[in-house]
Amino acid sequence: MRCETPKLTTYEEYQWILASIFARMDGAGKWWQKFFAELFVLIFSIQGRVNFENLARYSKFNECRFRRNFQKFFDWLEFNYVLFTLWGHTPGGELLAAVDCSFLPKAGKNTFGLDRFWSGVANATKRGLEISLLSLIDVASATAWTLDVTQTPPGLSRKESKEGKYTRLDFYIEQILDCLPKLDKVRYFVADGFYAKTKMFNALHGAGKHLITKLRPDADLRYPFTGVREKGRRGRTPIYDGKVKYDDLSRWTEAGADEKYPYLQLYTQVLYSPKFERWLRVVLVLNTKTNQYILLACSDVELPAKLIVKYYQLRFQVEFLFRDAKQFAGLTHCQARDEAKLDFHFNMSLAAINIMQVHRKLDPSIKSIDFILKVNLQPI
Repeated sequence: MRCETPKLTTYEEYQWILASIFARMDGAGKWWQKFFAELFVLIFSIQGRVNFENLARYSKFNECRFRRNFQKFFDWLEFNYVLFTLWGHTPGGELLAAVDCSFLPKAGKNTFGLDRFWSGVANATKRGLEISLLSLIDVASATAWTLDVTQTPPGLSRKESKEGKYTRLDFYIEQILDCLPKLDKVRYFVADGFYAKTKMFNALHGAGKHLITKLRPDADLRYPFTGVREKGRRGRTPIYDGKVKYDDLSRWTEAGADEKYPYLQLYTQVLYSPKFERWLRVVLVLNTKTNQYILLACSDVELPAKLIVKYYQLRFQVEFLFRDAKQFAGLTHCQARDEAKLDFHFNMSLAAINIMQVHRKLDPSIKSIDFILKVNLQPI
């Protein structure tokens, strides 16, 4: 049942939201509720960086209390899941899961997780930290909600090897598998082209899920054989009927224009991928303005082309979580160096965005987080 809130001040509203969540969580004491009520209001009201020293400057709690509590284990997965169930999920609506990573600048010889990771802003690999975010997307409201945040450990290879070494992709897959008990209503996972790997397709297939992702523009694909077997021809009936060439769309089915961007023309076909060893529903999205195209693929060959494009477009909602957490919730401000405190800080920042999204849903007059900061919250 969806919770309804009475008219409250911002601090009282946060206490009410947290009380509603903790009432449905096992093993979460009231002292966590009191600490989080203080913490989440602080995040969006203090001036400057969200770190231990600055939190204590504006709070009734001292710095040692923040450091000690950040060291403790808290079930953020359950916290985010209960929050999403209460306020994020449209009853009876379609759900997607999205996985993506974000680079965080960080230095220090003793900081856990330091390695070279890809930075989309710099368009290059840089030394720092990386977090992997698993989020839930409510299709009806087109909104992404944080479910689980995990820091990528150092020393893992970014590229797959034939030696069977544990890689970053294995780590990302483990995160998904660990969260599967919370994903029983999710059928489709969306991810960018980095996750278009055989391991990812196999892992999701084994869990009864499907992957929607982006392929290389020169992806090696095969047409299915739809002809008639010649009489007297020896051997089995052909399965494939030639390699796909993307300058000839005569064998593709036109699926119309994209609903959101009419200048995007869609063509679809069920094709075989020798690399992934499976049949895929492939959608060629042709930009009629630039005459360029991208390839989207789904392991569910029955899913309509327009839905594949729509679901992949919703993947970008995850980028707003990263953006808001970095701009408003101090995602890159952590003073800690050890693994436990870093993990707590990253989950806290993205959970704060979840809390703020609930705040926006309860008050339709709020149009953005920036509006909340300027109008609804005053420094305490």
